[in-house]
Formats: sequence, structure tokens, C-alpha cells
Amino acid sequence: MNDSPDDEHLYDGIEFVAPHRRDEILRRIRVIRRYLSEPTRALALASAEELGVHVVTFYNLARAWKESHRADQLSGSRRPPRRRDHLSSAQHGVINQAVLDRPGERLERIYECAVEIGTDRGVALPAVATMRKYIRLALAGRLPPGSHADGADIVVDHCAVDIAVEGPTGRPCMPVAALVMAVPGARVLGSALSLDAPDVGATAEALARAFDRLAEAKGRSRKGDIVVALETFGGDEWERLAATLKTDGVVVRIRRRQRIGDAMTTSGLIGRERAGIRIRPRLAKLPFHERTATLAAGASPLNIAEAAEMLSSRWEPDAAPTLHAGPGAEELHRLGRKLHEVAASLGFSGG
Repeated sequence: MNDSPDDEHLYDGIEFVAPHRRDEILRRIRVIRRYLSEPTRALALASAEELGVHVVTFYNLARAWKESHRADQLSGSRRPPRRRDHLSSAQHGVINQAVLDRPGERLERIYECAVEIGTDRGVALPAVATMRKYIRLALAGRLPPGSHADGADIVVDHCAVDIAVEGPTGRPCMPVAALVMAVPGARVLGSALSLDAPDVGATAEALARAFDRLAEAKGRSRKGDIVVALETFGGDEWERLAATLKTDGVVVRIRRRQRIGDAMTTSGLIGRERAGIRIRPRLAKLPFHERTATLAAGASPLNIAEAAEMLSSRWEPDAAPTLHAGPGAEELHRLGRKLHEVAASLGFSGG
């Protein structure tokens, strides 16, 4: 589709777009309009690749344009030029020392400690927002004191994630992610989303996806077991999941809980934000209607499958880390199949 300068739809709201973003927003509109003239999956994938965005992001852009036909309603229209913050070695030293001095403390307490250390050392510190960003980065990969994941190879945790999905009532809410993480290296191996928490079906599916990926990794160099730290929440379904995991080469360390926790293991391993998606540690225990999500003007909530695809593409690395012990590839594939079957039998229909 060719667009001309007098195309009124192309320029609606363009005066409200930041000047440095106009060329990119107009390029996005041209690609979106071409897609909407023939909305096929193949063209959506090609269009997303052309714009350099994930296909889920492209669908959201196309939906926003279709509903508003305004340039200023597309995400990124007001984004300022990106500014890179560089910390000196002395500033990094202050932050790292504060993290060491306040193990398990909340970010605000660590920030206060860093200010005190900076004052004592005579080190000028950057803006508060920059400090918070680098404290989060320093915290990633550190388990909280007393974590049930200490000494484990793999841990399962649950947390709310700040992605707006359509809830049962039609209002946008945040889903809960079941996350399977490698403790050494602090990497997400598998994930699944649900509206209810804790959801045993989502947990089984996240584990299945994780073991599917681990089965593709090469280079196990020694015999021995891998330890999986799993939280269970009572009931036959959770016991069935734990029993499925207990296979040759896999030791399951179970912590039985009455209710979901504050996702301290997740925030300790991967931080409070990763690839633009924030963790909401204290919201997972709430019912979905109390996990209200905020949408940007003109944006629409994703369905849970789209949200799961977005989360997986941003948080899960292309290559799974190599397990240096535990079952071989064939056994891991078999375990993955069993876990998929458990998830399906429990009616898992999330993302």
C-alpha cells in the first residue's frame, strides 16, 4: 500500500508525536496499514521482523491503530531519546557494598545504605532512578537468606508480572507466572501464565517446558542428581506433580506452604525487572480482580497466550544452560512429556 502526504488518516494526531519519533511512527503506520489490508499470520510475522519488534508487540500496535487511527496512540510516540547512564567504578563499589551490607533488605533500605556509604567515602552518587536501576542489577543472582533454593540446581517460584491481560470480567489484570529457574547462572528455563495463583497446571507446564529445553543442552560431564526446589500448596494435584518429578537423577526438595509467598526467590535471582517486564512480588497472592493492570492510552490488553509468548521471548535465553549432572537427554525428554500430560490433565489452558 502506498501512502501519500495528503492521507489524513496517516497524519491524525501526528502533531502530538514527539518530533524525534515521527519518522519511526509514520513507518510503523505504513507497515500496520499494509498488514490490515491482508491480516495473515505470515504477514504479521514479516511485518514484526521489518519493524524489529516481537510479533505480540506488533499485534498490539496493529490493534491500537485499528481502534484509534491516531499516530499519537501508538506506543513509543512520546518516548524521549534514550540516555545511557554510566557509573564510575567508585559508584559501582558503593552500590555493591550496600547490597552486601543489607542482605535480604528491601531496595529502599539498600538505597539508604548506599547514600551513607557514598557520604563516608566522598563519592557523589547519580540520580535516585539511576541508583534504583543499578541496585536491582546488583541484586540479581542473589538468593535471599534462608531461601529454599539455596543449594538447589533448579527452583520453581510464582510471581505476578506487570503485563496487562484481559481478565474474566473484561478488565485488564496482571497474570501470575510460574517460573522455573536455574539457580547457578540465575536464568529462566521455563514459564507459564495463569490468572489463578498458585496454579498447579501452570507450574507443571512451566516445568515441562524447562525440561524440554534442558534436554537439548549438551555436555553433561559427571554423574549425579540434580536438585529441584519445589513449593507445594496442599492437595492431591500438587502431590501428583511432585511425584512425577521424582525420577532417576532428579531429587525434589519440597516446601509445603499454605499460601503463595512474596516471590523473594525470583526477585533475588533475576531482579525486579527484566527486559522491560516488572515483577510484582506481593500481588501474586491476591485474586485476579485485585491485580489491576494499567494500560497506556489507546492500548488493549493481550490475551494470556500472547502475554506468555511475550514473557518467554524476553526472559528465556535462546540456549538453555548445560546440566553437568542429572538425567540424560532421553530421560529429560520423557520427563517433559509426562509433565505436559499432567498439565493437560489438570485442564491447563493458560499461556
